[in-house]
Amino acid sequence: MSEGGVTLAILHLNSHDYISKIRMPSGQTAEIIFEAYTSENNEHTYFWVVLDVYHKRKQRDENVLKQTGKDGIQTLLWAKKQIIEFEELLLEGHISWLKENVYIALGWEDNRRRRVYERGLRDIGFRYEYSSDVWDGKKVLLKKIK
Repeated sequence: MSEGGVTLAILHLNSHDYISKIRMPSGQTAEIIFEAYTSENNEHTYFWVVLDVYHKRKQRDENVLKQTGKDGIQTLLWAKKQIIEFEELLLEGHISWLKENVYIALGWEDNRRRRVYERGLRDIGFRYEYSSDVWDGKKVLLKKIK
């Protein structure tokens, strides 16, 4: 049992993506997905973080990166914990198809969220980076895992 809700373990969504969900105290569902991408030169594996908060499943695609829900900071702290747990999963070697260099990356919808994400993830090693081979030169928060 997690603070304020029930957390599901990180589940294998398909051959390369992983997901974790929680029912927040407000009744909303928070969902974090780690979507796998391989760089063009086939040397790097990137996991793109997608955080979504919704009341009903039909709202899912409309809200991605646009809201943290009614539980605000509690949702963001849960998401940070999930990122840490996913990093541990990667480091323990449970995923055999990974390339030599593995990264976790995330973006944002607006500057306010960018600042909040950067402040919240700086202490666990995330830094700004421009990644031309995967994210079309966009600025992202990136952490090298191995």
